[in-house]
Amino acid sequence: MNILFVLERFPFGGGVETVTGILIDEFSRKGHKIFVAYFEKNDFDFNFNSKTNLESNEFPNKQNIENKSNIEFLRNLLLSKTIHILINQQFQILEYSKLCYSAKQSTKTKLIQCHHFSLLMLNYYKTSLKNRMFPEIFVCFFKRIAELRKRNIAYGKSDIVVLLSQKFVEQYKKLMPQKNLNKLRAIANPLILENSICLKNKQKKILFVARMEENQKQPSLALLVWEILCEKYKDWNMIFLGDGPDLQKLKDKAKYLPRISFEGFRNPKPYYEEASILLQTSIRSFEGFGMTLAEAQSFGCVPVAMDSYLSLSDIIDNEKNGFITEYGNLNAMAEKVQMLIENVNLRNQMALCGIESVKKFDVKIIANEWERLFNELRK
Repeated sequence: MNILFVLERFPFGGGVETVTGILIDEFSRKGHKIFVAYFEKNDFDFNFNSKTNLESNEFPNKQNIENKSNIEFLRNLLLSKTIHILINQQFQILEYSKLCYSAKQSTKTKLIQCHHFSLLMLNYYKTSLKNRMFPEIFVCFFKRIAELRKRNIAYGKSDIVVLLSQKFVEQYKKLMPQKNLNKLRAIANPLILENSICLKNKQKKILFVARMEENQKQPSLALLVWEILCEKYKDWNMIFLGDGPDLQKLKDKAKYLPRISFEGFRNPKPYYEEASILLQTSIRSFEGFGMTLAEAQSFGCVPVAMDSYLSLSDIIDNEKNGFITEYGNLNAMAEKVQMLIENVNLRNQMALCGIESVKKFDVKIIANEWERLFNELRK
């Protein structure tokens, strides 16, 4: 089967691109021919399997996503490459949906749209208008209503809409009063699992892995948690992994804090292998699937996350393979980290539980769910 992914960035950029790369390798292993159409080429690479059957293509117009030249470019790909399945990995940005369903008209291609974030991403509804006639809360409300109406239209023009959790499916049904919601599916993000993890190699390190952007990931809150703990636990270190527009501000805030390092954008694997604890402090209703949480668990790194999105409990079974703390409560988060620091047995027990629990996200299991979906669309 010929499958084409539409992406904003390629070959690597963030969680969406990482997940896509994992799926591309596995789909190719299953015998599919894979194509990618993207807007932004970057310098980061993804370590694709040498046997992966992949062809990448760059859209001609970078400024206007749903430009006619991009629509024609994508339609020509669908027809010339005999694409059976078109997977839009950017469904959260409606312009990508318009591009995809406009291009697939008059073709036999089936369109799957994937939403990789929460349906209620707050930053989508905030407004920067000055001298408003209405309070921001009302402006945000009406913007949300308009956004949901547009998403309803995009849903109607899809063959399948994939969300990252059954909890999002239930939320979608409440938010989108459609007569027919049988196009919804829930498929989690995949992981490539390690064969063996040695907890003896763990060091006294707390890790934060994310884009350094305050209105999404709130790294400053993780910094404040470290500020609460750092003087008491002088043999522990804090590591921030990632890049972004607020990195320098974060460094300035951390100037007087001890044993803290900023490593920039790096392959997180060696950091997961060494770190004992991972923090997540994302804003409410932003994340779709906490990829870093599941990745950390697969390496025996115990996550402590603020309760900010629906699918969090799909990954963290609270007090068994990690901790879920009250959103915005830094003292509660610091208290759970302190428990893990002081109780090695608890830390190891949770780490082992996490290694076992993430097996449900193994790429082979997740790819089989996709395969069933492909077969369903071919009938």
